[in-house]
Amino acid sequence: MSLGRLSAFTYQALRNARPFSSTSSKYSEDQPNLFPPEVNPDAAQNRPRRQRPGINSVHLLGGVANNPLQRVARNGKEFCTFDMFTNLEQRRADGSFTEHTDIHHVVAHGPLSRYVLANVQKGTRVIVQGRLTYTGGQTNVSGGLVPQKAVVNADIIQPIARSTPTQRPE
Repeated sequence: MSLGRLSAFTYQALRNARPFSSTSSKYSEDQPNLFPPEVNPDAAQNRPRRQRPGINSVHLLGGVANNPLQRVARNGKEFCTFDMFTNLEQRRADGSFTEHTDIHHVVAHGPLSRYVLANVQKGTRVIVQGRLTYTGGQTNVSGGLVPQKAVVNADIIQPIARSTPTQRPE
């Protein structure tokens, strides 16, 4: 695929893609007196540290694993869900390659849900931007623990390539 056929959003996303490390922010959150009092007035006056806003942002580029499913929430609002795969290919010390595949659960709400149902199908390559949330992790009625599941709540879903056209079941 040539870059001339990519949408403006896709081109910007690929152009601005950078590796991200949360190590530095993690260390700064663990250290209450990371900066000297002249730089951090809260530390000089022994005030408790104020809560700082965090960043919860996910960007995925991969293939859709199944056709999006339309669902209705308890409050009557529609949303859709689908799974997508991302692949990582790594070279081993002996020169051979190994591939690791992750599956991600994606949820779209409102107008984005209707867009996804009309434009995305199994096999479509998409860029997804959103935030990470978790479901489960509580005990159910029978006393067993419901496993925790990571879900990407999508803000933007941009198809970049489609699989061969097929008829979608209605």
